[in-house]
Amino acid sequence: MLSIKHIEIKIKERISPNAKVWIYQAARPFTQSEVDKLNDQIAAFVQEWAAHGNELVADYQIFFNRFICLFVDESGVTASGCSIDSSVHFIKSLKKEHDISLLSRTDVAYVGQDDEIKSVDLHTLNDAFSEGQITNETLVFNNLIRTKGEMETNWVIPIVDSWHKRMLD
Repeated sequence: MLSIKHIEIKIKERISPNAKVWIYQAARPFTQSEVDKLNDQIAAFVQEWAAHGNELVADYQIFFNRFICLFVDESGVTASGCSIDSSVHFIKSLKKEHDISLLSRTDVAYVGQDDEIKSVDLHTLNDAFSEGQITNETLVFNNLIRTKGEMETNWVIPIVDSWHKRMLD
């Protein structure tokens, strides 16, 4: 089993610890060519991302070839409903272009016993637990976190310490 000590979340230092984060989890790992193209596409998007005509202080990172994370430092300009909608529209365009699910809120990503990131549907999480694929020590990705600071400390945690635990018998 992969220990939490072996997962390092290195987020760009220029992103404020209070920056808001949106995490989009892919149903499968991105290929290297997809990562290269996604980096270009997302960089262009965050450079132009705005709220009511005001440029947002935004950035992004792709983690583990599986998660697209968008960050906005709201200490100046706050992300508005329209700017959040534009990011979701952008993510939907990536989903369509790369033929990959990025918006499923029922996929739970975890670190498998082979140290690979896997996913299971939330509705079958208890089955995976009963079958021993997932244990109390299994590391899960808590995509409900809201800030960079939370991401650095509470994104990858043992399932027993996460909200996912309530889905288990």
